[in-house]
Amino acid sequence: MIFIDAEELVYGVARELIVHTPYNKGFVDDLKSSVHKSWRRWSPDDRAWEVSIFAFGDLLKLLKGCFGAVEIEYSPSAEKAIRKYYPKFFGDGSSGPNACGSGSPYDVLYLKNDAPMSVVVGAYKALSKEHHPDMGGDRAVMAKINKAFDEIKKKM
Repeated sequence: MIFIDAEELVYGVARELIVHTPYNKGFVDDLKSSVHKSWRRWSPDDRAWEVSIFAFGDLLKLLKGCFGAVEIEYSPSAEKAIRKYYPKFFGDGSSGPNACGSGSPYDVLYLKNDAPMSVVVGAYKALSKEHHPDMGGDRAVMAKINKAFDEIKKKM
């Protein structure tokens, strides 16, 4: 089982996820190559990786790729952080972003309407990595993600 916790609070919400996994060299190597070093660090005291909430999309892909269908358990503080920055992750049961449906640009990027630009950029990058046509994604979905990001940038 993989356990994801969160402790460091900024305005009452964690921005760092603490990821407890069994040792897997492939996961460690992939994490180091996929998540920028400023968004991850090893905590020898916790014997766990601390990963920025903004790298959550990459983290999930790595966990699924390295550990398969293993169960992931979230602490209440981690769940609160994920719900804040990725509000539809736990709720709608869809397997992909809301880019296939209609809605506001924030809905397409799975964000709240008051998300700061740094969170918007992080969500855009995570969704782009997952849905870019060069990485096996759908062109129509990527076009909607790009359109949503452009609309939000114009407003800010």
